Amino acid sequence: MALSVVSALSACGSPSGSSNSASDTTPKIAYFMGSRSNSYMSASLDGIEEVAKKYGGTVTAFDGKFDPATQQAQIQDALASGKFNAFIVGAVNNTALVPVLEDAISQGIKVASNGFPLGPDISTNKAQLDGQVMSAVGSSTRYGELIGTATTEACASKNPCKVVYMSGDPKVAFEKIKFESFEKAIAGHKNVQVVTRVQSEYLADPARQVMQDVLQSHPDIDVVASNGDQMADGSAQAGTAAGAHFVVIGQGASEIAYKGVMSGKWYASAIGLPKDEGVLTAEAVAKALKGEKVSPDFADPAAVAGYTEGLLTKDFIKQHPDFKPQWSG
Repeated sequence: MALSVVSALSACGSPSGSSNSASDTTPKIAYFMGSRSNSYMSASLDGIEEVAKKYGGTVTAFDGKFDPATQQAQIQDALASGKFNAFIVGAVNNTALVPVLEDAISQGIKVASNGFPLGPDISTNKAQLDGQVMSAVGSSTRYGELIGTATTEACASKNPCKVVYMSGDPKVAFEKIKFESFEKAIAGHKNVQVVTRVQSEYLADPARQVMQDVLQSHPDIDVVASNGDQMADGSAQAGTAAGAHFVVIGQGASEIAYKGVMSGKWYASAIGLPKDEGVLTAEAVAKALKGEKVSPDFADPAAVAGYTEGLLTKDFIKQHPDFKPQWSG
């Protein structure tokens, strides 16, 4: 199985060349990653690579660098090259890519999405494009609800319970959905007080620096609720360094989250299964290339795996002792 990772692909060939590739049933997958440096997305690539190897196919991964324009240009160039018969997309922008992907579908390219919704409705995990074969995406609405629920549980014995909400970039569409769902989940719990909302680029180091500043103004916080395990990890590091006593909540159920929950420094992490996302989408496009019916057209990886609770907690670990995180965090 051949695997290559690139930042961009020079346009070559023509749309008719793309149709020729699309007629081949051996998977030639282009995986458009939101960012190659993100360990969650790298785990998804591992799943895609595993499936491609099984089918004797190839994978080329494109680093979108969290930039919508870069990712759109990569997809346009890949389509023009005629080298691929399947696209798996971790969309940086859920709507901007729709026209070029609809063009790809019309030329016979099998298109699937993972990690992020693809289409006008950012709140759903269902496939939204006509002809899209799979959407393996955890719902942003669901994630926000889970993080909010975990926050109310972590705050149950405190009144008031002072909470910091940390997002990667609140301007991103799915971040808005998550925060709205988080607010709904905590709305009936008067003891829960969100004292500040901050952002830290989905990374541990910025999160640690941000929390150092937050602790200057709010040294007595009780919970940091974040929608990414990297950010939760950075927050926990800042708390340990400052001698603060708060618990963190993340998203992704990473190795770091697992250890944190077991230690008691983390309360929970919303379950994400990035490798399974890759496997589900790669299996879908591989089967579609062979003319097999693919059903369903969407899949929540955690639900498929049987983890309907949605949250990695100490109780969850007791109930699922064989659970293994799929990424480092």
